[in-house]
Amino acid sequence: MQPALIQLSGPNRGQVEVFDEDPIRIGTDSSNDLVVDPGAYPVVAPFLAEIRREAGNFLLTDIAGAGVWVNDQKVSETFLAPGDSFQLGQNGPQFRFRTCRDNEECKTLRLIVADSRAIARAEQAAPLVSATTFLRFLVRDLVREASWGARVTAAAIFLVTLTLAAGVPFAMYSGYRTSQETRQAVGALRLSLKEERISRDGLATRLEAERERIGRQQEAVATLQKERERLLGALQQTESKLHLREAEERAGERLIARFAGGVALVQGALSLVDPQGHPVRYAALDDDGQPRRDPSGRPLLSPDGKGPVATMPFSGTAFLVSRDGLFVTNRHVVEPWRGDESLEGLLAAGYTPRMTSLRAFVPGIRVAVPLTVVRVSDDADVALIRGDLKGARVPVLALDHSGRGPVPGRPVLLMGYPRGLEALMARADPATVQRLMAEDIPDEYALADRIAALDLIRPSITQGLLADVQPHQVTYDALTTGGGSGGPVLSTDGKVIAINYAVLQQFAGSNFGIPARFAVSLLETSKRSQ
Repeated sequence: MQPALIQLSGPNRGQVEVFDEDPIRIGTDSSNDLVVDPGAYPVVAPFLAEIRREAGNFLLTDIAGAGVWVNDQKVSETFLAPGDSFQLGQNGPQFRFRTCRDNEECKTLRLIVADSRAIARAEQAAPLVSATTFLRFLVRDLVREASWGARVTAAAIFLVTLTLAAGVPFAMYSGYRTSQETRQAVGALRLSLKEERISRDGLATRLEAERERIGRQQEAVATLQKERERLLGALQQTESKLHLREAEERAGERLIARFAGGVALVQGALSLVDPQGHPVRYAALDDDGQPRRDPSGRPLLSPDGKGPVATMPFSGTAFLVSRDGLFVTNRHVVEPWRGDESLEGLLAAGYTPRMTSLRAFVPGIRVAVPLTVVRVSDDADVALIRGDLKGARVPVLALDHSGRGPVPGRPVLLMGYPRGLEALMARADPATVQRLMAEDIPDEYALADRIAALDLIRPSITQGLLADVQPHQVTYDALTTGGGSGGPVLSTDGKVIAINYAVLQQFAGSNFGIPARFAVSLLETSKRSQ
């Protein structure tokens, strides 16, 4: 995503600049990325403010301490959302912030109208002058920067308005012509009465005919007015549908930019202890230092083995729900022995599972975050875990408390880490993959550390539709697989409506999530017990 700034005031108002730089520095000195005219704004310092990309978001910081107002609120530092307006210094220059995809048009019809209105308001002139400014910048942006869809919509609105504007004068002209014709007819009748002595009955008949014709003309004008009202209603419905369509199309982009940084990769390891308290070890190692395996390919394990302690790695997904480092995930992510058929025999024989490692990798944080299990649910596949983020600014995802979020047919967005490190390596550029393969990385735990150090931790995002909503689970077709357990399922309004927990392996169109109300209940129980 590329940041863009629209100047709302000053000699360059209406000008749009799209930046590749990071950070973007704003001030009167010529070394800044966006230079403010010192003659127009002498109060602006040479280096006043900067906009920096952090974990996919854009952070505005007041560098000079002269004061920055975002949406009329004074701040020293804040994250910008598309459509936010800000002013540098008291009576300083004003800008509007937004983002756009690389090498694509940034302006829709809605944004063109919003920018033109913001420029007119920033001018603080008389109403007639502000209206003129609004129309001038609206027409300019429609010609220069609007997409074909926006231009077609504007043209349609203009034609409908022109049709309505033309219809009313036509009706008034028809009424005027009718009045003139009536006067002429009355004059002719008077002349005929005077010259030919037409009887009063004949005159009354002709006058009645004229009245009927005038009545028909008035009915035609009334019909035209009703048609005008119908067209205006249809136009308003079209505009509402257009705004709704634009909002749905941009929902995915908005949710990814806002919340992807709060979705973490969970990585852990599990070992077993026999009834006497001895850890299970690999029975022996082969010549390559790898555990020996049975004919089915499973490692040979024994409490009396001579090899190292046997550990079973696992991975999943979690997402941040509070600033104090509290994450939501699945119960089977932090208790991976639940439902593992390969461990059923050992667990039945009295062996006890023991977690030897549990940590998270958060986008934008280049080191692992150790995790502790806070609470697991007895009613659903949901768990709470906590990690020390050490003050890092990580997006918090909001759970749907209303219970009205999931509706069949609505679009959803699913975030997570299906296939774990394998998927992250597949998405990395070939040069980075070759460099990692060339390094002497002993195991997948060390590989995860290297991937995090290179800032390659990013969740996978898929879109789909809700297919079914039941009290115990929701069903959707947003694709995922093993490793995606614990990922958030978001509605278009940015609320987590479910926690992904299972897939139907034989049919990729059915994936399942635990309704968010179970996580809300677990959070409330945890707070009461503190």
